[in-house]
Amino acid sequence: MDATELQLVNTMMTRSQAVTFGMVLNKAYTQAPPAAPSLFLETGKLYFQLYQQAQQSQVPVMLDQTAAKRNLTPAMQGINDFWRRNIDFDQVHLPTQVPVFRQQRPVTPITSCALSRFKSRSKSGRVPVTATS
Repeated sequence: MDATELQLVNTMMTRSQAVTFGMVLNKAYTQAPPAAPSLFLETGKLYFQLYQQAQQSQVPVMLDQTAAKRNLTPAMQGINDFWRRNIDFDQVHLPTQVPVFRQQRPVTPITSCALSRFKSRSKSGRVPVTATS
C-alpha cells in the first residue's frame, strides 16, 4: 500500500464508525510482519501495517474472525499437512537432481497465427487455422 492509500485508509479508520478488511492469512501478524519467503508475505505485511496504524491512531480493533475448521478428505489433508510443514520454507526438501526432458524432434516456433472463419465449415466441421513461422 503506498503512502496515499495508507493515508486514505487511516482517515477512514479514524473518522468512520467501522472499517472492515477481508484477508486470507494463516495467523494474525500483530507483533511483526512475516519473514520472506512466506506464502502469506504480502498479505501478512499489509495486516501488520494496518494493525500498527490502528494502534498508533488509537482506533479500537475488532477480534479477527476465522473460518470454521472443515473435515478434509485424506488427499486434501495430505496437502494441508505438507503446506503447514513447509509454510515458511525452512525445511523445504528440494531434489538434488532435476530431470531434464528433451524434445525428440526439432520444434519450429510459431511467430504468428491467423484464424479464418468461413460461412460454411469444412467437411470435418473444423475452422481452418493457418500458422506461419
